[in-house]
Amino acid sequence: MPSSVLSPRAVALALGLAALGTVAVPAHTAEPAPTFNLELVSSLAGGATAVAVDGVHAYVTRGAAGFDVVDRTNPAAPTVVAHVLPGDGAAVYLRDCAVHDGHLWVANWDDVENGATGRFTGVYVYDVANPAAPVEVARLDWGTHAFYHLAAMVYDLAVADVGGTPYAFFVSEISNAVEVFDVTDPGAPVYAATLERPLSMLGVCEDVTVVGDTAYVAWLQGGVSSYDLSDLAAIAANNAVATDWGDLQYPALRMQHKGAIGNARGVAVDASGVTMVVTDDYGTGKLRVFDVVGVTTATPVGTFDAGTAADPLDVRIDGDRAFASWGADGLRVIDVSNPAAPTQVARYDTSNAKRCAFAGSHVLLADGSEGTLTLGFRDRVEVVTATWSKKAKRLTVQATSTASDVLPPAVLTVVGRGTMTWSSTAQRYTFTQTVSTMPSSVTVTSTWGGSTTATVSQIK
Repeated sequence: MPSSVLSPRAVALALGLAALGTVAVPAHTAEPAPTFNLELVSSLAGGATAVAVDGVHAYVTRGAAGFDVVDRTNPAAPTVVAHVLPGDGAAVYLRDCAVHDGHLWVANWDDVENGATGRFTGVYVYDVANPAAPVEVARLDWGTHAFYHLAAMVYDLAVADVGGTPYAFFVSEISNAVEVFDVTDPGAPVYAATLERPLSMLGVCEDVTVVGDTAYVAWLQGGVSSYDLSDLAAIAANNAVATDWGDLQYPALRMQHKGAIGNARGVAVDASGVTMVVTDDYGTGKLRVFDVVGVTTATPVGTFDAGTAADPLDVRIDGDRAFASWGADGLRVIDVSNPAAPTQVARYDTSNAKRCAFAGSHVLLADGSEGTLTLGFRDRVEVVTATWSKKAKRLTVQATSTASDVLPPAVLTVVGRGTMTWSSTAQRYTFTQTVSTMPSSVTVTSTWGGSTTATVSQIK
């Protein structure tokens, strides 16, 4: 956001670090290498701030440079098929995006008045039925519709269905809250509700995610809170006819947690609504894991401490793994299958990681300096030997994996037979089993996704 005056968010960060003072760097597990178990599949130049994926297309916001539409039919050779600079010539800073039901939502964090319209625009909406030719269908301009000014400077956004109705959730720099709009008609968003900051909680609104009928919000210097969206349709109906601020209704606060959280930057909750992870850059980068069973309470259960001064920002959850965009430390993948002991299992080292998105077997990373990176897990499984002893009636399989030295190491399994045993001395996995008849082949799979099949040879 080009300005000579610090935004509330910048002030909060400065105050947080000033209040922290000198902090000793805690001990942490040494990483095998700056980059391990993730490999670069392809890259597109040009600093990126966010990325959203819809099928074979990715949408990449690039700050003041607008946004790109990328065809990634071949992940190894992605192609930019459209470039759009919104704003009729006005300055923009596109910081986040989301795609939902054939429409792209782009958050503009800039506070520069559009010379063509004389208005501040916070969100642009595009029909991307033809991804190669996005068509603008709406924009949230200050003053054009009721409460549109609340979304004039949007820092982050999310779009999700709640009770069968699509809603857009905008992190507003104007109101320091999450502004919710009914986007049943993407061409005419309608203000629905506001997720207010709890009175007892300080901080600047930073991130929002929605799972089921609950919205979770991260607050810089304020921790996390959640909101009950089960009555959102009724609240939105009331607010659609409200004529005064005092007539508005608000979703109820379900939970708030400050605890040890310093600067909550990103929040994500797994699909079951049980595990919540929060990135925290209060002095040293941390990822905190919470149990949110019961919705109304967030119980801290574990913390991953990177032991560096890099700032973790956005976070996403896929199964038992949290993917955290860790600023100057790149992308970190944290295993949260044991919430009490979150463990880093992969990392790709970049200089300015902002946000990531899942794309099939790949992860797309928006990096502010290095562009849009397509990353893939590097685990390669190789069967060294697969033999069957006719005399002993014994099947022996030996294999290697490129993920054998990560934290934790890969677990290899001979499909249909059992788990292999790792030998640090031999630097390979071994499996033996009494088998009366020689199998023609064996398949070995890895918990990191690698798999291979080998023919079995008979020995004496």
